[in-house]
Amino acid sequence: MFEDDFRGTELDRRKWQIVYHGNAYWNGMFDWDRRGVVVRDGVLRLRAFRDGGRWKAGGISMGLKATGFEGFLGGQVDICARIPPGKGLGQAFLLWPALPGPDGRLMWPPEIDIVETPGVDKQRVMTTLHWQGPRGNGDDRYDARFTDVDATQWHTYSIVWDPGRSLEFYVDGRYRHRWMEHVPDIPMSIGLQAHVASASETWHNGPPAADAPDPYEVEVRYVRWLGRRTLAPDRPGAALCGPQEEGLTTSPRRGQRGGGR
Repeated sequence: MFEDDFRGTELDRRKWQIVYHGNAYWNGMFDWDRRGVVVRDGVLRLRAFRDGGRWKAGGISMGLKATGFEGFLGGQVDICARIPPGKGLGQAFLLWPALPGPDGRLMWPPEIDIVETPGVDKQRVMTTLHWQGPRGNGDDRYDARFTDVDATQWHTYSIVWDPGRSLEFYVDGRYRHRWMEHVPDIPMSIGLQAHVASASETWHNGPPAADAPDPYEVEVRYVRWLGRRTLAPDRPGAALCGPQEEGLTTSPRRGQRGGGR
């Protein structure tokens, strides 16, 4: 089992071995920057912000084989988060291969994007399963599914992963989607990332506008991996999520109520 409820004043590096910093993201729109990772008031805050006319963004990962992390295989992942509106701004909560392929290189795909939010108003989320096509490593094939939900409020996003067999997606403990083909069967690592879209990413409505929020801040209350499922399509789980669970507080967003779903 893995759990982080972000109770301290800084990121627990024993749990999150990698904090992205220094490299430009592949879309050329932003650089990874450790200043975009902040832990405060029982919440992880992943920020995208401008510095010197260029966007920066925060991202973290449980680790890879190179950092001594062997990954996990199957089970249930729960992420409690809220995501502010913004054109060309968002995040990715994902699973990424933890181990290299037979040739020693990073194996990709597979990838499980638990939640991405390409819309401007964040009134629906996208969950995507990626797998390798016939050309092998780097040949990306995918199946994206959308779920209507107000992501600007606190919600728990969950997957139940049976390696090589099935993948299910839940929001607040309620079943939404299932994949029965191309399901990964190798150890994976959890990653949490802020995102800034480029002009070529039309699926993300292009880049941020000149008056985009700065900083843009995604909030994560907790991340959990359980080695067994607690959710099932005919057995909904608890919906409560957010700092109000245990008396914590965060500042409400402008025009939104504070805490709660």
